[in-house]
Amino acid sequence: MLLAGGELSGAPNDVAAGDAEEAGQLLCEVAGRLLGLSGAVRADARFGESGGSSVLAARLGFELKRLGWHLPTEALLRSDATMASEAL
Repeated sequence: MLLAGGELSGAPNDVAAGDAEEAGQLLCEVAGRLLGLSGAVRADARFGESGGSSVLAARLGFELKRLGWHLPTEALLRSDATMASEAL
């Protein structure tokens, strides 16, 4: 699950319903850039099937954290996880 306010020292907040679309779009855009795609990853895409690896998952997590969001690396590596499911 993508969480807002990803400071390690503070407890992050769950993404509010109104922010879920923004979170999903951000996740897909950043993932697409890190995967070297010309645009965002589709929301129904699986990170690993899109070319993602554990190293890229860690980089994605770091990039999202820099933008104020938190997504555990292991969430991206689950075989059943889609980009949309992790943004909710």
